[in-house]
Amino acid sequence: GSTEIVLMFLALFKNKYLAMTIGPEGFGIYGILLSFFNLMAVFSGAWLATGATKYISEYNSQNKNNDVSKVISFSIGLTTVISIFIMIILICFNEIVLKLFLSKEITYTPYILFTGAFIGNSLRPVFMSIFQGLKQIKMVVIYRIVVSVLEMLAIVVFVYLMGLTGYFFGIFISSLTIIVVFMYLNRKRKIEFSLQIVLIDEITKKLLLFGGINLFLTFINLGGLYIQRKIILSNLDLIAVGYLQAAISIRNYSDIVGRASGFY
Repeated sequence: GSTEIVLMFLALFKNKYLAMTIGPEGFGIYGILLSFFNLMAVFSGAWLATGATKYISEYNSQNKNNDVSKVISFSIGLTTVISIFIMIILICFNEIVLKLFLSKEITYTPYILFTGAFIGNSLRPVFMSIFQGLKQIKMVVIYRIVVSVLEMLAIVVFVYLMGLTGYFFGIFISSLTIIVVFMYLNRKRKIEFSLQIVLIDEITKKLLLFGGINLFLTFINLGGLYIQRKIILSNLDLIAVGYLQAAISIRNYSDIVGRASGFY
């Protein structure tokens, strides 16, 4: 609960600063890009996170360290491979994606910076699921706060230096810190894993089955959020999408108790 309060104040400060600098149109560009890339992240690894927490916790409680390592390796490895593949597609077909799925107001620079941040943002829920499955509560708290603070600092500095482009550059930099902070904390916890993916295995079959159901549900949820923004963009403008993004952020801040109890 105290972690959620700290994160809420960090988010309030960051978004107040952004409201005074990039304005509603900047929020609108961010909102439509965020919803689209969140939808893409569903296919890269977000669908594995819940199953990873379940099976890491289960095998860890039974002292099956080899199975725990296998789940972690599979989750990180598969997410990384799929993320790289999707990122290459998004870069190669950037003109088609911008025209069909985003907006003519969104230029190449914020799009390519968001694409560059795709791997780190896809791995973020997987990293969280690993710490949660191992019941490393202290690690979860440190990871969330450190990543959020570094993200806020990067965005504040680069927005001050580069304006709206700096915001997306800050997002790209913060995506790298997601990986760096996890690797640093992992040195202390010494979680054993490799990037070798074993597909034909009883454990990975369970993870894929559980994750497959989660993939469907998450796609429906995030797909709806993306379509919602596209409808508003088509009938109104980017500024309206920006107001929606700000309103959703405020709503999320108010749910401290819900998020804290959900984590517990």
